[in-house]
Amino acid sequence: ELFVGRCLLLLRPARREEDVFYSERLFDGRSRGLEMQVQGRFKRRPSGTVYLGGEVTERMQLGLVTRGLSKLILQLLVKFNPPGMHYSFGDREGRMLPHIVLPLWRAVDRLVASPP
Repeated sequence: ELFVGRCLLLLRPARREEDVFYSERLFDGRSRGLEMQVQGRFKRRPSGTVYLGGEVTERMQLGLVTRGLSKLILQLLVKFNPPGMHYSFGDREGRMLPHIVLPLWRAVDRLVASPP
């Protein structure tokens, strides 16, 4: 583990009145449906490219059509994004879990770094 921190996932409420505080600040006038905020620190200075990603903890059970469509969409994302994006549906033996990663600079729209 190279990073320790917390993550806050905010979803656009169905009705603005359900959460006026975050609706005003994050969602009004924008098409985004979610915002993820991460706060933490690196345990040591990273070297090379820093990646952001997600991993599913179990083998994915996708049907033929769903798997094919998902694979097509992900292949298009890889093709039209800068190098560094990687995904996998995992392997049959369970040695590799389903995941998707991309360079941090490509995944965020705002980054605030403070001195230690």
